Amino acid sequence: MTKRLGLLSAGWAASFAAAFYLGSSFSGSTEEDLAQQLDQEKTSRVSSRADSANASNPGERKNSARPSSTSRNIGSDVIAEVVELAKLTDPIARAQGMLALVENLEPGEYKDVVAAFRALGMTRERMGEYAILLTAWAKVDPVSALDYAKANTGTSFARETILASWVETQPEAAIVWAKENFDDIKNYRNANPWLVGIIKGMASQDLSRASQLLEELPYSEGRGEALRSVLNELIAQGPDTAKNWINGLSDEQLRDGAAARLASRLAKDDPAAALSWAGSVSEASLLRASSDIIDGWASDSPKLAQAWVNSQPDAIQAAAGRGLINALAPSEAATWLTQHEGNPAFDDTIQSFAFNAIKREPELAASWIMKVTDTRKKEGIFHRVLSTWMREDTAGAMNYIENNDVPESVVRRAKRQLEEQNR
Repeated sequence: MTKRLGLLSAGWAASFAAAFYLGSSFSGSTEEDLAQQLDQEKTSRVSSRADSANASNPGERKNSARPSSTSRNIGSDVIAEVVELAKLTDPIARAQGMLALVENLEPGEYKDVVAAFRALGMTRERMGEYAILLTAWAKVDPVSALDYAKANTGTSFARETILASWVETQPEAAIVWAKENFDDIKNYRNANPWLVGIIKGMASQDLSRASQLLEELPYSEGRGEALRSVLNELIAQGPDTAKNWINGLSDEQLRDGAAARLASRLAKDDPAAALSWAGSVSEASLLRASSDIIDGWASDSPKLAQAWVNSQPDAIQAAAGRGLINALAPSEAATWLTQHEGNPAFDDTIQSFAFNAIKREPELAASWIMKVTDTRKKEGIFHRVLSTWMREDTAGAMNYIENNDVPESVVRRAKRQLEEQNR
């Protein structure tokens, strides 16, 4: 057994953690995110297949920082084994088989094995085994694995998985690679996705360094993903640990976002206390957290939630009100809104009400849209709900529009849609 096999066989428990990396990687992703991931992986399979077919030596790779440790060719039996493993329906058996396979691979063989695996099709069921292959490759030749992923994959999953594995043994080398391989001129508005992957892998082993890297990221969706990983680790250590970490952040925007996220998690046990804590961090944190928290609270205890909302200043009531009206029946939500009629601070709250009520009580929704104080926003909201209303009840929508003083642009759009529907 080679030295590197000792790393892989040191503990099957640790290896199985790699098998279920997918769970943490996609924990915050939507079904649409995964669908897009798999579609992009299917597209990149074409180049992977071509790369494999054109290679004269399966152990050879381009632009590697270290030479391959072997020159032997992969036998067809290994590729056949990959194919058979992918056909197994038992996820534990697939994971065990893949772990056994990587125990016997040399560093230079991973390229063709990964290419063969990807050529089978990247389905949801295979992503766990894909993560095992990438994680194992990263243990023995991370730069080669990253070179391959950069040339053959169209999403961040492979590189994030590799970097999360690499950072366990050589964190600073992984960080250097991540920074050198990110085009910050082309992507100046986005967080470095390779640093995001590193933070995800580092959060459980070096929280201080992960936090430092997190604060370096610009405001973006990527920073939100990295924040989720750090918060998960902090919450596992206890709410007070998470609160203290948040209070110590120097980036106000990051602090406010982190506080809002933590408050939403804490609200499951005590929504009033969670809202109070968010407000102690900053008004911005409370504004960001209040809608989601009140939505859940009002579903369980509508009177208590509404009493809390009514006790707040207008700005907080307007933000929290968007959650309140989602939890109330349209008629109850309209009654609550009445006390704020004509207040510009509640224009966005009325918009939320309209989107929520248009299918159940469309005329009530329309009447409240007409009370929006900002003329352009009023027209915009009406345009956005009109298609739904026309589709659900064409006659009712046209009757309302013809007998009420709605914006002229809405009248024109309704007539145009009616013509299209009648063709």
